[in-house]
Amino acid sequence: MKNREIHGLRNTKLYSVWNAMRNRCYNVNDKEYKRYGARGISVHDRWLDSFFEFYCWAMSNGHGDNVSLDRIDNEGNYEPNNCRFADFSTQTINQRLRTDNKSGYKGIDYLAKKKKWRARIKLKGIEYSLGNYVRIEDAIKARNSFIVANNLPHKIQESETEA
Repeated sequence: MKNREIHGLRNTKLYSVWNAMRNRCYNVNDKEYKRYGARGISVHDRWLDSFFEFYCWAMSNGHGDNVSLDRIDNEGNYEPNNCRFADFSTQTINQRLRTDNKSGYKGIDYLAKKKKWRARIKLKGIEYSLGNYVRIEDAIKARNSFIVANNLPHKIQESETEA
């Protein structure tokens, strides 16, 4: 930080959010650094240097008890036009693919014993199985159909054969 601020908010949840955001982007010893700073994710200059700047943005952009800081584009930085406060369900939908995902598609995995592709979706912490399919394209289609039929905010995915 360039200068020390006196704001009386050091022991607040929002201050902890701000501090954790900066640590995961810039502190190589932070356990989350590899998922943020090592990938080039950075913090908006004015937020990096001033908790009060971040605080003012947060207060006018939905900060509250049942939400947490979320980047809209997971490849983007922590900056005003790429951040929001979102509930757990919204954040779950917005997550990038897990590093152990072998299919390349969210909610699709291969069941080696059954030799089938499984389609699934998570809603409010509950996972729903949408069936097992011989072809990955059919699993993707089943998941997309479920999203459309239930008017869910999840992203529609195109299979390689559809692209």
